[in-house]
Amino acid sequence: MTETPQQESPYELTRRLENLARRGTVAEVRAKPLAVRMRCGDNTTDWLQVQCLRAGTQGSTFWAPEVGEQGLVLSVGGDMRQGVALLGLYSEQMDQPSDGPPHIKLNKDNTHFIRYESGALTLRIEDASITISRDDITLRTANASLSVGQLVRAAPDVVAGAISLVHHVHGGVRSGDSNTGEPR
Repeated sequence: MTETPQQESPYELTRRLENLARRGTVAEVRAKPLAVRMRCGDNTTDWLQVQCLRAGTQGSTFWAPEVGEQGLVLSVGGDMRQGVALLGLYSEQMDQPSDGPPHIKLNKDNTHFIRYESGALTLRIEDASITISRDDITLRTANASLSVGQLVRAAPDVVAGAISLVHHVHGGVRSGDSNTGEPR
C-alpha cells in the first residue's frame, strides 16, 4: 500500500479550505513595516500584512490596528503564511462609534473624532471643535467661540491691535452730530 503525500490528503485539503478565510483577533501589532499577529481559535499567526484603504503614490492611508480588534485573515490557497489581515469588525469589546445611518464618523476615541452629518463637518479634539457647513464656520474651545456666517460672532471678546471690542472706550465724545475719536 502506498501512502498519499500530505499535500494531497483529504485532511490537508480540508485544512486549507478552512484556512482560506478565518475570523480572528489582533494579538500583536508591529508598527514598521505595519503587520499584525492574529489569534484565530487556538492558533496565532506569524506576522501578516494589514489591508489599508490606499497604498499608492497619489493616495495613502495609515491607521495602526490595536490589540483586541477583530478581523478576517484571508489566506491564498489556505496557506496562513501568505495571509492578509482585513480588520474592522465591531465586537462587544470594540463597539461601533455611532448608530445613525445618515452620517460618517471617524473616531480616535469618544472625545477625538471627525463627523460628517447633514451637510456639516465637525472636527473635535476634547473640548475644542470646528464645524464647517455651507453657510457657517464655528470654532469652539473650552474658553471661547467664534462663528463666521452672515454675521461674525465671538465670545467672550474680540481683541484687535490690543483694542477690546467689548471693553474699549472712545475719546473726544461731544453731544450733537459729532463723531467720536478713535477707540482706545
